[in-house]
Amino acid sequence: MPEYLSPGVYVEEFESGGKPMEGASTSTGGFLGLAEKGPAEGLPELITNFGDFLRTFGGYLSENAFEEYRYLAYGVEHFFINGGSRCYVMRVIPPDARAASNYTEETQDSLVLKVTARNPGMWGDKLRLLFTPSSKAKTPILEVIGDKEYRVKNSAGFNPGDIAVFSNGESKSVNRVLRAQDNVIELAEALQGDVVDKQLVPTMLLSTAEFSLQVFYGSEAENYEKLSFNPAAANYVEKKLARSSMIKVEHNPAVGEGAPFDIIAGDKAGEEEFWMGLSNGSDGSLGALSAADFMGEDRGPGKRTGIQAFIDNDESSIMAVPGVTT
Repeated sequence: MPEYLSPGVYVEEFESGGKPMEGASTSTGGFLGLAEKGPAEGLPELITNFGDFLRTFGGYLSENAFEEYRYLAYGVEHFFINGGSRCYVMRVIPPDARAASNYTEETQDSLVLKVTARNPGMWGDKLRLLFTPSSKAKTPILEVIGDKEYRVKNSAGFNPGDIAVFSNGESKSVNRVLRAQDNVIELAEALQGDVVDKQLVPTMLLSTAEFSLQVFYGSEAENYEKLSFNPAAANYVEKKLARSSMIKVEHNPAVGEGAPFDIIAGDKAGEEEFWMGLSNGSDGSLGALSAADFMGEDRGPGKRTGIQAFIDNDESSIMAVPGVTT
């Protein structure tokens, strides 16, 4: 539309007659179906090559287990083989599918850290977690200045709420930091015995207690350093693991007294590291699957499922539900 800057008479010419229908682009497709793993809620995932699909949604499904619902991987693969450049994929799961975890209904309230696969499926049973004790700060105590206050060589890294461990070289005691400022640390409980160590190479140390976690799935791996049970800390375990594409964690602060690694390790406490596996993941049953699962539910932005997830996606110009002809 031209911009008229002064009053007057202007003539505009418009094309008359019908315009031929323009062809719609088919280079951006939308796919919906069952997959080995991957998100089944939220926005469809952008896939730019078949390698992306394998990393996000897994490989080919078994004919015996999935029958005619197994064709999503084949459909996406041949979309790219035949010249497709990008597509959006949404996973569908049967209502009775279940995510693998490290707990059951009987044990979930007794664990300090509940770990669940990021999304449902038997794929979660292949997840392996490696826990290693670590510490972000260590310092000797130079002076006792109060009942629970101690002057230390360096208080950097000690934050209110952190779990602290004091080691005298022979034994360890667990405490909690209430305040840390100007190289003075106040603890929740007074330390017992002689705690001052001014040697050049100190043997008695006050340290924060954290743990590191590595998550493995096949050739994929995620690494998280110095995770804390302190909700106010930047390295709080729930905050750090929120960005994981493999697992979800839930910290129960009401369970356990002691250093984080020892609490998680349980009867393996004292070891340098230990492995944990998840179990009881399920792909669900095809008998529980219906057309409604493919249509999905509109639970609002970021929580839609099935075809409803494409409501906020205006880039997919052609939709496919491979293998489903109902």
